[in-house]
Amino acid sequence: MVRPRWIRFDQLNEKIENNSFKIDTLNKKINSVEETLSKKIDGVASEVKAHRSDTEAHRGVYQVREE
Repeated sequence: MVRPRWIRFDQLNEKIENNSFKIDTLNKKINSVEETLSKKIDGVASEVKAHRSDTEAHRGVYQVREE
């Protein structure tokens, strides 16, 4: 039995809408993860900067070298 073309188009449109929803959901999740990681990286960077400043303040005991 041959289905009318409009049924196949409706099925195709439904699949496209479903995929669009999934893509939007994934984009939101990726953005959320990216934002969280960015905050964590910024936090680590500030801790490293503070540690480096503290280490440089104690030059007689510690020495910072660039390699």
